[in-house]
Amino acid sequence: MIMPIMGIRFDDSLTLSHLFYADDAVFIGKWDRANILTIVRMLKCFFLASGLQINILKSKLMGIGVSNEEVLAA
Repeated sequence: MIMPIMGIRFDDSLTLSHLFYADDAVFIGKWDRANILTIVRMLKCFFLASGLQINILKSKLMGIGVSNEEVLAA
């Protein structure tokens, strides 16, 4: 089961978890293992359903307030 991405909550009416534009996607959320695993599983489901592979060389994982070692490990 894929869990929802836990986005960033701005107030009671706005939580931002993803943005899409043309063939680009940005996923935004709290840095935790569950969110990272959810995104990985979601991208795998996308690949299996569409046959389109994610280009890892054009992808970027960033963490704010997270060590470089932790980002590299993820």
